[in-house]
Amino acid sequence: MPQLWCAHLLACLLLLLMARALLESDRAITQTNERTLIKQLGSWLGLLTFAKNKPVLANDMDLKQLIADAYTRGRMIAVLPFVEKVLSGCKDTKVFKATNPMIAGILSMLAEIHAMPRLKLNISFVIEMTFKTFEVSLADVCPSAALRDLPRVQMHNPDFSALPEAKAPAGAALNPALVPPGAPPALTPPPGAMAGAAGAAAGGAAGPP
Repeated sequence: MPQLWCAHLLACLLLLLMARALLESDRAITQTNERTLIKQLGSWLGLLTFAKNKPVLANDMDLKQLIADAYTRGRMIAVLPFVEKVLSGCKDTKVFKATNPMIAGILSMLAEIHAMPRLKLNISFVIEMTFKTFEVSLADVCPSAALRDLPRVQMHNPDFSALPEAKAPAGAALNPALVPPGAPPALTPPPGAMAGAAGAAAGGAAGPP
């Protein structure tokens, strides 16, 4: 029995180490295969912890802090599917329900993210799947305010859609500073041409019929 417990603990530690390393890699953001492997690690970790009525301790991996860090760094595309798979181990437990304080805190943070504007659809879907695991509706959970004042990456953030480009005001092309590259130059008369034309017109009007 002690040997079985040691093997279980060692497996959990190895999964945590591998998950941390993969979640920090750049490939987790850019490559689908990498995110698939991360989700598999999350499923195994959930089966070895929550499914056996054992939590993932904050000292080993604080899931709420992991989500908050992913929000600020633009890494929710990799982290939230991992968290969803870890929490899927709670599906058939009697301890880790939506009313559990730890689970309730995570769901409240996810509800806050789900309500954010311009959130990508794949992130919204993962959050909805997490709520489905606990058989609760997003409308039944009060969103937290934990992320409201945190800064987040704005440029090239894979978690949120880009802001629409502002349309140029009418007549902006008349401003030389706003003329796009390659546009034909404006036709402007040479200096003195307008004065010469005005003088010729005046002379013609004063002459004999």
